[in-house]
Amino acid sequence: MTSRVPIYVWFALILVLFTQDQVTSWNDASRFATIEAVVEQGTFAIERTRFAKTGDRIFHAGHFYSDKPPSLSLLGAGVYAGLRGLGVSLDRDPARAIYGVTLLTVGVLSLLGLGCGDRALGILGARGSARAVVLCGLAFGTLFLPYSTVMNNHTVCGALWAIHFFCLLRMRDSALQAALAGALLALVVVTDISVLFFAPASLIALVGHTRRVQLAYLVPFAPILAAYLLGNWALTGSPVPPVMNPQLWDYPGSQFPRAELMGIFSHPDLAANLIYGFHTLFGARGLFLYSPVLLFCIPGGWRGWFRSDAHQWALRYAALAALGITALIILRTNNYGGWNYGVRWFASLNFAFGALLVGALPWLARTAWARSVFVGLTAVSIGVAFLGTVAPFTPMFDSQWSMGRAWQQFLTWETQLQGRLAVALVGTWALLFLYARSWSQSLPDEPSG
Repeated sequence: MTSRVPIYVWFALILVLFTQDQVTSWNDASRFATIEAVVEQGTFAIERTRFAKTGDRIFHAGHFYSDKPPSLSLLGAGVYAGLRGLGVSLDRDPARAIYGVTLLTVGVLSLLGLGCGDRALGILGARGSARAVVLCGLAFGTLFLPYSTVMNNHTVCGALWAIHFFCLLRMRDSALQAALAGALLALVVVTDISVLFFAPASLIALVGHTRRVQLAYLVPFAPILAAYLLGNWALTGSPVPPVMNPQLWDYPGSQFPRAELMGIFSHPDLAANLIYGFHTLFGARGLFLYSPVLLFCIPGGWRGWFRSDAHQWALRYAALAALGITALIILRTNNYGGWNYGVRWFASLNFAFGALLVGALPWLARTAWARSVFVGLTAVSIGVAFLGTVAPFTPMFDSQWSMGRAWQQFLTWETQLQGRLAVALVGTWALLFLYARSWSQSLPDEPSG
């Protein structure tokens, strides 16, 4: 079994079934506040919207605004305007409006990103059922799944990066492909400023190309970045991203003191930083606790770095981006992304992690026990990710164990909803094991060690 069409169909069905129809956090409330304000009031000011009490808001010149990059909210506003024209509005049917906007923006882009990510895996050398197993892990076994069901920019960022990466892999000497790849990366950065490190890391892709291709890649950055900075200036009087501009948070009732803003925060000492780094990677909110299959990115990244073929640069790009952005998360943040399942920022790196997993495939093909562990950890990761769809923006009070909080919320669900999630999970496991069995059968007999 090598066709990956069932993965796409199943992923789309999961999104249809589990996309959220309620605003459950400051994060998505802030985006829907902008969507409502733009479509219904013709302004970016959010104080007269139903979501005005969100804590993710800034204050400037007598008005409150969302602190979020505007690209996803503007896309959502376009979708909402269309739905409103069909009679679906936040006034008449808020649940249907929220569901429709989320599914048709985040959901559709996640599915498109999955398709381009899959194509990238193939170009990098993943073949047959092995490629399908990796794709199952990326689609259903990482934080990409739960955050594809809510109005969140990190999965959108990850999807746009996958499309950008696919364009880079096809670039060769095409200035058009280079320009498209550059424009997509600029959109990635302005959609999620926390992944700015993607930009310098991507320069490794330009080594050895003609100046024409290099310029074609770099030129699109200027107008897109300029539009983003000018937008910030128009709303806040400063080009600095709102999330990094402490003056915009200096108002009565502000939920974020200056010292805790992303990019400004620093840990008090090395011990505190090490503890935070541990919980970010392995502990209560750890990347490898919530997506244990990604442990194989470590040997995959190492092996891929020293791979000597035409796509070595791509694996090095993915490794540099993953390391750099992870380091920035650990060094310059302090709250694991707030009330969320795991650390949501890692959803932006989903397909970079996928590229690193490809680096491990030759070893897995030769080593039966490692392949069994890989499939087993993929199955565990899928179970953890499905639990995250219960409450991606997990309420956190006196503990950082968002997995436990999500389980508590699952237990409060109606039996019918619990059954739906269980059936979806079992169906995904069945799909995984069909591909895993086909993978093993396609390989020659190999030593077990």
